[in-house]
Formats: sequence, structure tokens, C-alpha cells
Amino acid sequence: MKPRFHFPYGMREDGLGTWEVYEILNGEVATLNDEPLTMLLIGEANDAVEILNKHYLARREGTTH
Repeated sequence: MKPRFHFPYGMREDGLGTWEVYEILNGEVATLNDEPLTMLLIGEANDAVEILNKHYLARREGTTH
């Protein structure tokens, strides 16, 4: 049986009506190109989470350079 895999990035509402992307293991706000992923619309946050998790999975599987 394979161990259960959890993606490292998630999204949460920030209390201001916008969303932020965070690292699930430590709760810190994620960054992209040194910019914090905060104050995003829900669709933007969802897209960022999808991109970061896909990139993480590709690195984990060794399919990136």
C-alpha cells in the first residue's frame, strides 16, 4: 500500500475578503518570484495553488530540470 500523499500548498481566506496561498506544513504564506501570494481573488489563489502543487509534484517525480 502506498503512503498517502498530501500536497504542500493550500489556500485560505485572509479575513479581508481576499485569499492567500500558504505552505500547509508550516502555515507560512507562500511566495512566487519573491512576492507573497496574498490579497488574491479566489480564482487567482486557486490557480496559484494548482501551479505550485503541480511544480512540486513534478520535482518530486524528477520530471523537471
